[in-house]
Amino acid sequence: MLLLMKDIPVELQPIQVIRRLHLERLPEPEGTARDLIRRVLALAQPRAVYRAVPVDSRGEGWIRAGGVRLGSTVLARHTRGTDRVYPYVVTLGPGIEEAASASTDLLEQFCLHEVGNLVLTRAEEAARERVARAVGAGELYSLRPGALADWPLTGQGPLFRLLGGVEAEVGVRLTESFLMIPRKSVSGIWFASDEAFVSCRLCGQDRCPDRRARFDPEAAGEMRQPPRPNP
Repeated sequence: MLLLMKDIPVELQPIQVIRRLHLERLPEPEGTARDLIRRVLALAQPRAVYRAVPVDSRGEGWIRAGGVRLGSTVLARHTRGTDRVYPYVVTLGPGIEEAASASTDLLEQFCLHEVGNLVLTRAEEAARERVARAVGAGELYSLRPGALADWPLTGQGPLFRLLGGVEAEVGVRLTESFLMIPRKSVSGIWFASDEAFVSCRLCGQDRCPDRRARFDPEAAGEMRQPPRPNP
């Protein structure tokens, strides 16, 4: 059953916006940041859909959940200790994009999109925390299609098939190139794991503004090796 979350609480601190947009040199950076936060939150409609899906089977570089094959060595390894995963989509709706498109000011467009990205990240975190509490998991981790070469953007197709009804529930659809519309949307798999997982440790893109952990070449190399058998 596809579960819907509405009214996801989102809190954003001015310092996060100041750092993201490099507002330090403005006369009143905190006031500018607060104004941007208020405007973007007024435009955002944070909602999410997710399902609890049993893992049917797994092999080298894939799992099958709910009858759908998901090809990812990282996902296969980090879900070895669990029999259930939680595919999800979180969206802010089209409001931020529409406001940015209506503006003729390139700086304003940039600020709306960047603050929107921060709000989307926080909405995803809040939704994940709520689901973790609901299912009794101490922590749920996340892997998104396209975040790593191990699970490319084409993984959106199986993920949306596994969820089913995403567009009807929250208005998010996939394009032929597997991008989501509205763009202020994110999708992936939440899962419990025996070890902490942050996909940034396996990603060598050093200029990513959303990086949450240092790149670990040793861990990235290990993921390209055949998985060890379960103990």
